[in-house]
Amino acid sequence: MVFNNNDIFKTLIEISGKDSKTFLQGQLTNDIALATENNSSISSLCTNQGKVLSVFRISKFNDSYLLETPTEIANNIINKLKIFTLNSDVKIQISKSLKLISIQSDELNKTIKTPRNYLEIINIDNLQIIKISQTKNRFNIIGKIQDIQNLTTKLQLTNADNNEYQLLDIKDEFVNITCNTYDKFTPYALNLDKQQAINFKKGCYVGQEIIARVKYLGAVKKRLYQAQVITKNNIETGDKLLCEKNTSKQGAGTIISIAQNHKQENLCQLLINIDENIKNQMITTTDNDKISIL
Repeated sequence: MVFNNNDIFKTLIEISGKDSKTFLQGQLTNDIALATENNSSISSLCTNQGKVLSVFRISKFNDSYLLETPTEIANNIINKLKIFTLNSDVKIQISKSLKLISIQSDELNKTIKTPRNYLEIINIDNLQIIKISQTKNRFNIIGKIQDIQNLTTKLQLTNADNNEYQLLDIKDEFVNITCNTYDKFTPYALNLDKQQAINFKKGCYVGQEIIARVKYLGAVKKRLYQAQVITKNNIETGDKLLCEKNTSKQGAGTIISIAQNHKQENLCQLLINIDENIKNQMITTTDNDKISIL
């Protein structure tokens, strides 16, 4: 079993109060009604200019909504959301009583009942189990701290590092925004429309006018790709990419996320300008390391 204790890499933002559903409906790109105790959803928070601040897996736990968020930007997201609460009955905080772990295993269902369908939730033994991969038996499990500790002891889990979690998210085409990629890219560039993380029939939300305009004008300029980079040089999220026929200062694209596989190869999510013919041109890092689009 691949097990991640996500305290360092991921944080649960808990949003509660009688106005929490209405509040989130006016903030996020997806319909909050899709997040229930039986189904999770993917959504994002954007600026007024339509730039993504974070991408969330969202579920409802008892009377609260839980937003799985990269820890390094969690406080930024909380502060941003609090600006819009005004006189609403909404409480926004990092959850102090709940814990999140992730497990990838084909054997887990022999010990505990697991959901079969992508984003489906099963609630059992005070735990919420969410299938977070379309192709693998990969699950997020949320529960009170003691209940999670009891489960990890029962399953005799060995903790993997956060690189493993990031690697699995890259393979599952889920984007984790970092400080280096915060407030820089549109939902389309991050393929959130393909992830069904944008609802075009819901009412207004922050950035909605610009996001809708891009869709109906067909003005998507960048898309997300998976790629492999073999290098001994240090590469980071936010690094620029070069293309032999692109001479602009902005480059041909950007590295969005990175993780190493068991062969010590760098698997990346790359944002590439769609006017670049990536099949016929060499794309490299600024250190001239060749990038292989997968």
